[in-house]
Amino acid sequence: MQIKSDNLFDLIHSLTASEKRYFKSFVQGASNQQDAKYLLLFDLLVRQKTYDEKSLLHDPLFEQNSNRLAVTKNYLFQLILKSLRNTSTNRNPRMFVFEMLLDIESLYNRRMFAAATKIAEKARKVAEECLFYDSLITICVWERRLTDQIDDGSKYGLIYESILERETHTAQQLRINSIYFGQYKKLYFANLKEGFLKKGKNLNGFLRLLKIPELEDYSQATNPIAKLLYHFCYIEYYLGMREHHNRYQLNKKVMNLFVEYPSLRVASPHYYIKSLIRFLETQLYLKKFEAFDSNIKILRNYKLPLYTHDLIRLKESKSLVFLLHRNFSAGKFEIALDEIIPETKAYFDQYRHQMIFREELILKLQVAWVYIANRDYEKALEWLGALELQINFEYFMDNYTTFCVLNLMIHYDCKDVKAIQDFADELFNFIKSKDKMSSNIAFLIRFFRLAAEDIDDREKQKKLVIQLKEQHLTLKKYIPTLPSYLLECTLWWLDSVLHNKSVATLMKNYVTKPLKRVIVEGSRNEEHSYPSVFTKEGISLNERTNLVE
Repeated sequence: MQIKSDNLFDLIHSLTASEKRYFKSFVQGASNQQDAKYLLLFDLLVRQKTYDEKSLLHDPLFEQNSNRLAVTKNYLFQLILKSLRNTSTNRNPRMFVFEMLLDIESLYNRRMFAAATKIAEKARKVAEECLFYDSLITICVWERRLTDQIDDGSKYGLIYESILERETHTAQQLRINSIYFGQYKKLYFANLKEGFLKKGKNLNGFLRLLKIPELEDYSQATNPIAKLLYHFCYIEYYLGMREHHNRYQLNKKVMNLFVEYPSLRVASPHYYIKSLIRFLETQLYLKKFEAFDSNIKILRNYKLPLYTHDLIRLKESKSLVFLLHRNFSAGKFEIALDEIIPETKAYFDQYRHQMIFREELILKLQVAWVYIANRDYEKALEWLGALELQINFEYFMDNYTTFCVLNLMIHYDCKDVKAIQDFADELFNFIKSKDKMSSNIAFLIRFFRLAAEDIDDREKQKKLVIQLKEQHLTLKKYIPTLPSYLLECTLWWLDSVLHNKSVATLMKNYVTKPLKRVIVEGSRNEEHSYPSVFTKEGISLNERTNLVE
């Protein structure tokens, strides 16, 4: 079940305090008596914690007239968007180019061709610097139209030929970028759809996505965005294969691109932030904790433009996810409880009226895990309770799986047999219906089902845990790319419950052990071989990055 929302409500609650003040002054500055009802509706929605249309219809202004409310909401929505366009903090390079294109059209229609040409030249410089190839095509079209107005025939041919050459080059860059972007998204959604790719299942189709000329020859990536997307494709491949060492090396390569092309970081902050997040994720996975501690500061201190609201939230939420993971994976639960969780609560208070996204679901699950590991189930359930309304099972299957396993852990320690059986059956039926059952999840479900049969028999529980560990080791032996995060966390916690040890102690012992790459002779088949493209010039996995390794 999803929380009912509304586009206007979401837009209003996405505004910062300064944006709300500007909107009111914007409306009042050119206001008439008619606009008073828009400000009234604005204030009513600001005060609402969740969208409630019935209470709006009880206001005397609308008098149970849903049609009048709908008209007012639509006008108010457009009015807010207009105020945002006029706010300097919401102006980005692409918007500047778009506004210059509007100015060119206005001047052209007034036959002020010389002035329009100057603005076109300025727009082109900004678009070229920011790699806005789509805008460059439109600018080229205007430059051709303006060239048609030149009176000097001796210059016409050279200018027109130069414009056509730029337009052809830009079209080629757009084409190559669209190819890379399309393949990257196909690989991304293949990973997302499959959850954790399993050996022998759909991996041939996964590899087929890489077998196109543009991905077999790095030299075809002829601009910085193409180079970035080229690497993104192979990062998705290594993520699917769970080859984290190679994924880490490629993430370093991507970060070097931002150093080599500073305009990428300025004009495409979303690429930079998401690439830095990937880099930090692999450092955590590979236990490069000292390097992570240095680089997380770069993410937390990075100043994003104010118009990138989604990236600001992504940066903040991911930072908290990483810090929670960093501390509890090192057994430092006291830091997670005393410092990171209070900061997490403040984060959700700040954005409590806005739509939740995937990274925030992960953050809430991380907090719940910390409380479960600390055996504080009341607080864990506070965080898990709201998630049932927020998780869309169709799109966040991995998060839903974790949600169910965390609930199974709580009810296992509380010896609530009925709840264990219900959650185990619900999870089994859901994953089975999606044909996404992996061995490690199947083993976990089986464990909890068997454990519920004799929940008070401690010796049987210990035997079941030993059996679960043996199954896990077997999987790791024959499938070295097995994603075992959820299963291993559950095993640590089960050991703490059955042997009266703290999870913190178990995880501190784990984190001190060096991470080994498990490769069993004969276990790697053709599907696990590295693409030959990584032997080509320009794709060395050993190049250094300016970030801490």
